[in-house]
Amino acid sequence: MSDPIDTPRLFGYALAMIGLFAVLAYAAYLSAPLVRGPALTLTSPQDGDQVSGLTTIRGFVKRVSLLTINGLEVPLTEEGQFEVVRALAQGYTEVTVVARDRFNREVSVRAGVITTFNTPHGVQTESESTTSTSTSF
Repeated sequence: MSDPIDTPRLFGYALAMIGLFAVLAYAAYLSAPLVRGPALTLTSPQDGDQVSGLTTIRGFVKRVSLLTINGLEVPLTEEGQFEVVRALAQGYTEVTVVARDRFNREVSVRAGVITTFNTPHGVQTESESTTSTSTSF
């Protein structure tokens, strides 16, 4: 004669397996951001933009502990947004934004911009004043 099926014991094993699976799934869900590393999006300026001397650099990040723009640390909002105004030199300038997480993994974005300065009407720039010649009669 065979042993009768121990239903309460089988039910307990099934319940324990479901609970173990739930705990493992929840642990995987919580650790997923740690595996993905930092994320960085630069919204302004874009590569190739023409900007004025004072330029607003903005964007947003996820899973970041340190953010730098051209080597200088930048504060972040609670939502992971950043916005700073920087004075850029005239001509071509490369803006480099680096985001680093707590495990020292980093991601960077570069945008090459062309900086121009608009002078008010009637004001001579230094190059214009040195090329003009004066004549006296």
